[in-house]
Amino acid sequence: MTDKMLNQLLYYQQHFALYLHHKQILTLEILVSLLQAHKQVSLKLAAYLPLPILYESRRRHLQRFLSLQNLSIPLLWFPLIKYFVNNHFQKGSRILVIIDGTKWQDNNLLMVSVRYQKRAIPVYWKFLKKGSSNLVEQIAVLHPVIKLFQDYQIVVIGDREFRGVELADWLKSQQVKFALRVQDNTYVKLKGHGEQTISSLGLQPGIKRFYSEVYTKRKGFGQFNLAAYWKRCSAVLGRQRGLGGPSQG
Repeated sequence: MTDKMLNQLLYYQQHFALYLHHKQILTLEILVSLLQAHKQVSLKLAAYLPLPILYESRRRHLQRFLSLQNLSIPLLWFPLIKYFVNNHFQKGSRILVIIDGTKWQDNNLLMVSVRYQKRAIPVYWKFLKKGSSNLVEQIAVLHPVIKLFQDYQIVVIGDREFRGVELADWLKSQQVKFALRVQDNTYVKLKGHGEQTISSLGLQPGIKRFYSEVYTKRKGFGQFNLAAYWKRCSAVLGRQRGLGGPSQG
């Protein structure tokens, strides 16, 4: 283990000690180990807790632990993830923040992650009542992350679930760069042309195109960059300034 990893581990231990006492930290360590095998957090895990007490007592112990107010993402997790990012990215550098909807067992989860070495490190998440998220829910998970990484140049990456122009406009109002995939039936207005759908731009297999100063059909929204390529006519909407060109869209 390197000195950097040891320092990181020491920081994690010191941070947890600020909000959890020794027995609670031990319970957390046991839970993390159990989750490697059982993959879910539920009171049924009490059966596997290596504690010299009856099952019902273990269940109540686990229930009390999981209901602790200090077990919150902003309080416990945000300082750890910020420490990690500060140690692996230079301040002022560009970081890719990914927003993604996924299904975890029977739960719909809206996740915001930071990309590091081809991996997505979870930063913030929210359980959804239904499969797809709306603008309010998307802003609710992105806003704390943008504030957390305000010392970096954030680029938000989103798939077609986040194709709404409203999210792009909100990100633009926050001075945040973005690349959001949009559907081919989205109406755009190119410089010197009338309104048309992305599918009518004349793309062919193997062709990539980049358009700047693009307007959408929705009134009141500003200019964006548009990168389009042939893969069932995919297109990415980007912030009008700062993304540079197709290779960065």
